[in-house]
Amino acid sequence: TNVLNARFSLEGGGCVKVDQASIGLDSPTATLLRDTVGDGAEVFVGIRPEDIAVSTSKKSEADLEIVVESIEPLGFSIVITSLVDDKIFRLVLPPDKAVEPGHHLWLEWERAKMHFFEKKSGSLLL
Repeated sequence: TNVLNARFSLEGGGCVKVDQASIGLDSPTATLLRDTVGDGAEVFVGIRPEDIAVSTSKKSEADLEIVVESIEPLGFSIVITSLVDDKIFRLVLPPDKAVEPGHHLWLEWERAKMHFFEKKSGSLLL
């Protein structure tokens, strides 16, 4: 699982800001985070590599931009490694994707696939 630094905000009904991306949250998730950590709190967001959709251009403010650092071909898939906020970030793509180190990619994922952890204790929030 990729674990990213994020900041929870009540802006727009609730979102988490990861690097330059602002990812909107559904009302129950925003309420839970508001009640447990509070507006403006730093949290960790976890997302599995296989739950990430990749694009070669930015589609929305929720898209997270990465620069491909390395590629590991595994035959049935390729593992892309990047850095987000100085942390290793990995995603899995089909082997037919034409991606090279240095390419910029934009990532998105279903909000329901995110996991939230309290930053100080590391405790799972959702």
